[in-house]
Amino acid sequence: EVAAEVKVHFWHPRLKANLAIDRIRQGQLDVEDDLLEALTSIGISGAVYHEVRCLEGLAEFYLAAGNPQEAREHGEYLLAAATPGAHRELIAQAHRWRGEALLAVEDYTAAESALQEALNLSQQITRPRLAWDIHGALARLFRATGNEPAVETQEARIAEIVDTLVQNLTGTKWRTGLPL
Repeated sequence: EVAAEVKVHFWHPRLKANLAIDRIRQGQLDVEDDLLEALTSIGISGAVYHEVRCLEGLAEFYLAAGNPQEAREHGEYLLAAATPGAHRELIAQAHRWRGEALLAVEDYTAAESALQEALNLSQQITRPRLAWDIHGALARLFRATGNEPAVETQEARIAEIVDTLVQNLTGTKWRTGLPL
C-alpha cells in the first residue's frame, strides 16, 4: 500500500508473488490471478528481476492445482529467464519444478534427470531448503517406481539436512540473549 501510494512499484511483483506462494502452501489455490497480475505488472515497475519469482509461483500453483503441463511450461520459462544470467539457484529451481511436473505425469526418467540436475546445482550453491525439497521429490519418484533402497537414501539425506539445520539453530550464537 505504501509503495502504491508513493508510486514506487519495484518490489510489488515479488511481494505479490511471495504472498501468493505462501497462500498456495497453506492450501489456498485462488491465487492464479494474483500471480498473473504480478507478472504483468513487471512491465510497469521495470523489475524484470522479479519475473523469476512470479514464474516460480506459477509453476508451484499449477502443480498444486493439478495442471502439471502448465507447471512444466512455467518451469521452462523460469529456466529460460534464469539461464542468461547463469543464476544457479534459479536454474536449480527451474529444474526442480520441471522435475516435479514430469513426476506428476509419471514421466519418471525425465523427472529423475531434471531433479538430479536440480540437486547437483543446489549442492554447488549450498541451499539446504532447496536440496530438501529436491530430495523429497526424488523420494516420491523412487517410491512410485518401487525403488525402496533409493527412497531410504533420499529420506536419509533429508534427515541429514534437517539435523544440520537444527544444529545451526541450537548453536550458542543463536541462543545469545534467548531464554533456555
